[in-house]
Amino acid sequence: MQRTPKRGGQRPGAGRPKKKRPAAPIQEPIGPVLAARLAQARKEREAATGEVMSLRDLAAASGISVPTLRQALAGKADLRASALRGLAAALRVRLGWLVGE
Repeated sequence: MQRTPKRGGQRPGAGRPKKKRPAAPIQEPIGPVLAARLAQARKEREAATGEVMSLRDLAAASGISVPTLRQALAGKADLRASALRGLAAALRVRLGWLVGE
């Protein structure tokens, strides 16, 4: 006596080859670019207004902590988009310019 397989016994798509996903683009780290742009924006703002923007002032205006800001200035921080937007607003620069776009 020969047994026939039950319907629905196999997983859906079990015999089909899997589709390959395209590889994600490799992103360059923005840390060094961000550090250079932060320093440049602070200098330009100081030249324009005649006031030095301290780390505490910039941290308070951007909504991030002083230690995080120090890491960003050292090129080692991995900031969230909200922190980047806050920095751009505090320095009065475009976000795209700040991250090197």
